[in-house]
Amino acid sequence: TVMGTAVCRRFRDILPMGAKVMLRTHSDTVLNLRNGSLLRFKGKVDLGVSCVLPKTSGKQMFPCQVYPIRALEWATEHGWHALSRLDLAGNEVKLQGIKKLCVMLPLFDSLTHLNLRGNKICVAGARHLTAALPQCASLTHLDLGNNILSSSGASQIAAILPICRISSLDLSANAIGCGGAIKVAQSLPLCDQLTDLDLSSNDIYSEGCRHLALALPLCITLSSFSLG
Repeated sequence: TVMGTAVCRRFRDILPMGAKVMLRTHSDTVLNLRNGSLLRFKGKVDLGVSCVLPKTSGKQMFPCQVYPIRALEWATEHGWHALSRLDLAGNEVKLQGIKKLCVMLPLFDSLTHLNLRGNKICVAGARHLTAALPQCASLTHLDLGNNILSSSGASQIAAILPICRISSLDLSANAIGCGGAIKVAQSLPLCDQLTDLDLSSNDIYSEGCRHLALALPLCITLSSFSLG
């Protein structure tokens, strides 16, 4: 259609030369931008865009972290505010991308699942997230695994847990250490909605484990906990 052609042309403006764009319709509300290679838009506005980024010698022609955030901006500009699941795993959006993402997150008032795994999110990125996440009233599942939050970043995330509705939280492989584990432990008794917590691969030793062991029984909703 003419409208479809216009939409695809506008979407190509933010993608590298050679990107393939296809217009289609969907009835669900999932936006999958995983790994920066396949972008799937699915929204209640009955407009879907799928695009495959070109590759050269096995590598993206341009830094892949640019396109998922631009794509998400495009989605919000076109009224895509009814997303329920957003998967940005493996894009290495880093600090600049997280800043832009945190401006957009409160717009998605139906967002329940957010996957930011493997995006090199640092302490400064965690600071932006802690400002945005309490505004996401419907968010229940948050995956921040395999980032670089460290003890300070984990402490910031832990501080907002009692005022969020997050029931499933993955902080695995973030080098949070004993310091981060202690801050998480201090928040656990105040989290009356948390059911799943993953702190695996974080170099948490005896002191951190001791605090967690004391706090876990006080988090009566927690049913799954990983420290492996």
